[in-house]
Amino acid sequence: MRNERRILVNTGAFALGEAVGQLANFVFLAFFARLFGAGILAQYSIGMSVGALLALFVDLGSIGFVTRESARGRGRGRMLIGTLLPLQFPLALLLWGIGILIGAALSGVQPGLAVFASACGYQILVSIAGLIFAPFIATEQFGWAALAGAAYRLLALPLGALAVLAGAGPGLTSASLLLSVGIVLLGGLALFARRFGMPRWRASPRRAVAILYRGSAFLGLKILNVVYSRAGLIILGALASPVTVGLFAVADRIIVAPGLLPIMFVNVVYPTLSRLANVSTDEVRALTIRCGRLLLLGTIPLATLITLTASEIVEWLFGRRFGPAAAVLQIFAWSLPLASTRQLLGAQLLALDRGTTLVRTRALGVSVLLVSCPILILSGAGFKGPAWALLIAESLELAACLALLHRSGIPRALARTMLAPLLAAAATFAIAATVWIPGPGLGRSLVLCVVMLLALLISGSVRAHDLRFLQKILARG
Repeated sequence: MRNERRILVNTGAFALGEAVGQLANFVFLAFFARLFGAGILAQYSIGMSVGALLALFVDLGSIGFVTRESARGRGRGRMLIGTLLPLQFPLALLLWGIGILIGAALSGVQPGLAVFASACGYQILVSIAGLIFAPFIATEQFGWAALAGAAYRLLALPLGALAVLAGAGPGLTSASLLLSVGIVLLGGLALFARRFGMPRWRASPRRAVAILYRGSAFLGLKILNVVYSRAGLIILGALASPVTVGLFAVADRIIVAPGLLPIMFVNVVYPTLSRLANVSTDEVRALTIRCGRLLLLGTIPLATLITLTASEIVEWLFGRRFGPAAAVLQIFAWSLPLASTRQLLGAQLLALDRGTTLVRTRALGVSVLLVSCPILILSGAGFKGPAWALLIAESLELAACLALLHRSGIPRALARTMLAPLLAAAATFAIAATVWIPGPGLGRSLVLCVVMLLALLISGSVRAHDLRFLQKILARG
């Protein structure tokens, strides 16, 4: 149990840092949207998306490679960081300039371009900070990596508030993002020097390119993941007005928080799947089925409640003028059970050394998203088009994962598992549609939660052995 406890603690540290960071980022976004409106929020969101894509070509798989090599030898991190950063810093500046040109081409030279530039540069600098903290992860100093992940997003809040109090506009306020990640980056270098020694600086582009080539295998899946998460917003930005993009961005931001919960769960379970893969594939299958059951029992009711209370959620967090975003949030809600089950099956495939197969499956999802998204937008779905495209892509990708594992019996087991929570969800929808519930507001949301819980109990969705299994996973020993 010692290894399992250590893995759980390390995963918990990452999860806590990510949760705090996401909450801080969400507060900053809501604060920014309320102050400057949907048009400026659209520039912020598109800048983040373009920056995330450009950051791939700064990282180039180096974070995964440095993590692996540093785990094999503690001193390797100093050489790798010292060789890669002299290449990646100027590369980051070049790509940031390209990003600003892309922003000008998308929306012209306007006040919102400064917001676009700050958001784009922020994503690029975050990738460099990730490289600096890769050796910390490799040597299981997860606390520092988690602290860094939360710190640059937490720092942006007081810096942005100070900018607003000083009378700054959206451009200078968004520049607080750049300043916050810059502080963390410099602090990370100082901490690196203290923990590992100074990087062995070597400005050798040829050597750096050779290192990046060796790490190119880490790049494929990351590129697909980033394209998948950002493509819908970028396509919508090219085909729709800034206000429409801003409304979509609100729903896209809201769904991040509930989406973190299943991701954390899969991160906790994945090391156990990897360990069991060396012992018995039957045990891997049994664990996957039990975890899939818990994920479905959590995400199907969550998707139901988000769908029924989407208007209240949007109005409470962003204000009444962003109300149309509720329609997108209702579609996004049903990506939770699909994506979480797909992530769990992907973790099993990785544990069984079927990573190449997983890359092909992810490529299928990305291809479907890229083709269907503009078609849906232009055919009348409007700003709901990217959400529907994501749902279609997740469904097909999940179907592909299930097909790969059909001989294990996992698809049949998960199909049986989801029947009871789907029945509970249908009963909750029926009651919400036919019975008068006080609201809208907190009272209505609480009543719907109680109805959902009762429906789960009556349908037999929740059983005693599910709770005992969850307790066993989370116990310290």
